[in-house]
Amino acid sequence: MNAPWHPTARDARLRRLWGPLLAPVCAAWLLLAGCGPGVGGTGDGEGPPVSAFPAPAGTTAQPVCGADFADRLACPPATTTGPAPEGSLLLRLSDPAARAAAVVEGNAIELLAPCSQLRFQGAWAQRPGDAGPRYHGTLTVAGVATAASLRVQAGSGSSLQAQLLAEADRDVLGALLLAPSVQALPACPG
Repeated sequence: MNAPWHPTARDARLRRLWGPLLAPVCAAWLLLAGCGPGVGGTGDGEGPPVSAFPAPAGTTAQPVCGADFADRLACPPATTTGPAPEGSLLLRLSDPAARAAAVVEGNAIELLAPCSQLRFQGAWAQRPGDAGPRYHGTLTVAGVATAASLRVQAGSGSSLQAQLLAEADRDVLGALLLAPSVQALPACPG
């Protein structure tokens, strides 16, 4: 039969030492558990997931997994009714030469060029008068937002060729060659 437990001087010292720290450490752990990937965000603290970007007014949303470059995305298998309407699974792309990176998720994309203080967020959609669908959305440069689009087509291997266009189809960044990547972008010059 086991003897009843009696607190010792050592137990009392441990309680005095760790007792006041236990509550704040547990609270901090619970707060941090809600950050990062897997809890509804991308893990970078930059806002809503990419898949939340809606198609802009005046466009008709399209499934990006029906595009001619869908084999280069992380699209689920097509169904008997057509391409997966929910779009691509999360896919990270980059063009280190242009210091640009993109995240594709669902039928949406986010393109970042930090050295140019540029961010494009858009959804795969068809606008009346366009030859075909492209990503339509918002271009933000140095805090100023304007309508823009991102034209995308298959590149060599697993890459995508992309061209960011502002109003009147004015080229913004030049030709981009986006390939799957998990590497960080090179540092900005100067």
